[in-house]
Amino acid sequence: MGSSDVVVESVIRSGITLAILLLAVPLGFYLGIGTISAFTQDHVSGVLALLGSSAAVAMVGLGLYIVAEGAVPSPLRRYVLGRLSR
Repeated sequence: MGSSDVVVESVIRSGITLAILLLAVPLGFYLGIGTISAFTQDHVSGVLALLGSSAAVAMVGLGLYIVAEGAVPSPLRRYVLGRLSR
């Protein structure tokens, strides 16, 4: 891999990271509003909204990790390969 390939890969990863972050900020804002609204109406729906928001934040974090490292985290890879081999 030449130096120009490394530069191109770095620029692409930076662009993808920036795009994910630009989408994650409004997503977090609306998830926060929805969670607070759900908590004011009912505690059960608030907890469910909080769990959904946490899952969405975890997926954004996983996406950022995959872009930064260029690979799926090894525990997740082992889990998926173990599930597929059954």
